[in-house]
Amino acid sequence: MRMILPVWNQQSTAKAFFLLCCFGTDGFVLQLTKECFFSDTQETKDMEFTYVFTFNKQIITVYNQTLGIFLEAEAWMGADPVDYLVDYLNKEKKLLKQLKTAVDTVCRSNMMKHLDRTAGRTAKPSVTIESLVPQVSTYSTRLVCHVHGFYPEQIIVKWYKNGEEYPQSTTTAVWPNGDWTYQVKSYMEFTPHMRDEYMCVVKHNSLDGSLIVKWDPGMDIFSRYYSIIATVIFVIGVLSCFAGLIFWRSGFSSYGYQQLPKN
Repeated sequence: MRMILPVWNQQSTAKAFFLLCCFGTDGFVLQLTKECFFSDTQETKDMEFTYVFTFNKQIITVYNQTLGIFLEAEAWMGADPVDYLVDYLNKEKKLLKQLKTAVDTVCRSNMMKHLDRTAGRTAKPSVTIESLVPQVSTYSTRLVCHVHGFYPEQIIVKWYKNGEEYPQSTTTAVWPNGDWTYQVKSYMEFTPHMRDEYMCVVKHNSLDGSLIVKWDPGMDIFSRYYSIIATVIFVIGVLSCFAGLIFWRSGFSSYGYQQLPKN
């Protein structure tokens, strides 16, 4: 991980004036940054401090913590102004002494101060399950498990059928929401059977254990099919009754009794 701390003080002004004299004023932009590199937010043993000079968006010299001196950037080796600057910085014994202890005074102290609000921050995920109508078959069902609002981005999402992991599922890549949280979706398609149980299981650093959300279809799938079949039969029966009634009335008017003539 990388932590950048912008720097500007009286010494920086003097160095900027030095570069100004060497390079001139045409398009002059000087940036000084203190950077801290570390791989683990819990262990800071491998933390490294660097002091970077950037001129017109190009790094010209960097403080090397291992050697304890400033080194020229490869692209600027042999350039007289940079040689003068590096030589000047490496003669500043007081500055080098401060930079030698900066990994503790700058990096570790700032990391512990801001860790909980940055890299150490966590946000618990929210999970919803939706049912989709697949395009390939009218007899299958497709579920989507939408996991959103979590941080950090590392997360595991799996589907389970009757307590066993369901391997025929697909999970999208994790993408950011734009508010320091992330979201991801996982899909599964299956042919439903009676009394089957499906659930989405989420594992994340912000959770004490696994977050389990079961799919509740509302009305049982088979009950839904039976309701559709019963509705179709009922409609056919009603239409048959109307057709029979119309046919009976038309037949009755044709073959019904005739009034006898009066004497």
